[in-house]
Amino acid sequence: MRTQKEARAAIERVIQYFPTLDDLTIRNRQRWLKSETRAVKTVTKALTFVRSYYSWLRENQHVGATEINPFHRDDIKLPRKLAKKQSYLPFAVSDVVRLRQAAREIGDTVLVQYIDVAHWTGMRLAEIAQLSAQESIVTVDGVECLKVKEDAKTKAGSGRLVPIANSLAVRVSLQQLPTPPAPKLDKKTNKLVPYEAQDVGKRFGRLKTKLGYGKQHVFHSIRKTAATVFEQAGVPEGVTADIIGHEKQTMTYGLYSGGTSVKQRHEAIVEFEKLMLEREAEANQRISD
Repeated sequence: MRTQKEARAAIERVIQYFPTLDDLTIRNRQRWLKSETRAVKTVTKALTFVRSYYSWLRENQHVGATEINPFHRDDIKLPRKLAKKQSYLPFAVSDVVRLRQAAREIGDTVLVQYIDVAHWTGMRLAEIAQLSAQESIVTVDGVECLKVKEDAKTKAGSGRLVPIANSLAVRVSLQQLPTPPAPKLDKKTNKLVPYEAQDVGKRFGRLKTKLGYGKQHVFHSIRKTAATVFEQAGVPEGVTADIIGHEKQTMTYGLYSGGTSVKQRHEAIVEFEKLMLEREAEANQRISD
């Protein structure tokens, strides 16, 4: 379902350069590519969707069977100006403590809540925006968990169960989480986004910039903080992957395994929480000194 939406958005984005079938030419393809400012990876993915769309047109006789697919990869050279995506950097735990405190000081309780959930679960911004008390809190094998929506960003992330750390339950009134509003279309990206997530992301961006953090530190960096603490707490990679919703790279676990149990994830959360609280205490001590 998500792939279909991405494909439709990619085709709609470039359709202005190909308003009719006769406009599906190599020249117009180059006009489109020269206009792009997105990352190489994003444009390459869009090319894949549009190439498949042209193949569909040919198979259904909307264009001639002998017509050359203008989106064939062999003769495409992407403009050099396209940005090479830089990986986001994790925040140190002390950075998250600082950001949370700053959000509290300006009275942004919603942003504080988002930071807390990301800090203690490793969830993505949009995943947090879709949480609700009615649908997202479940008990499995005696463990209270947050359940991510089934239509999360990745297959590995969709529907996953994340045991609730005691510290998260203390800081956030999970039983009072409101029903999220319906997603809205972002005209800039042509993607459906949880509106609150977009708004919270902008407020976080302004806050972190004010505190001196650069472009490689974003809300997603908190997710990387959580992953770092899981690793440093000695949690096996496969367990961490199931908690934060990452694809497993090995054949045995990635292709054949049904995933870790909720009990295993809960045990990992306990170890994770111990180390996280230690790091927070160290950060708070430095602030008070």
